[in-house]
Amino acid sequence: MPDQISELTTNRLSLYLRYLNELYGKGVRTVSSKVLAEQLGVHA
Repeated sequence: MPDQISELTTNRLSLYLRYLNELYGKGVRTVSSKVLAEQLGVHA
């Protein structure tokens, strides 16, 4: 198992966090991985 997290992974986590914070601010408390992937243009 690698000791480091890839840059791709950290970038994706950053996208998730920003988007989830945006949704939270709009009152959304539940979102599927499919919706996350579609909205962020990544693979689920």
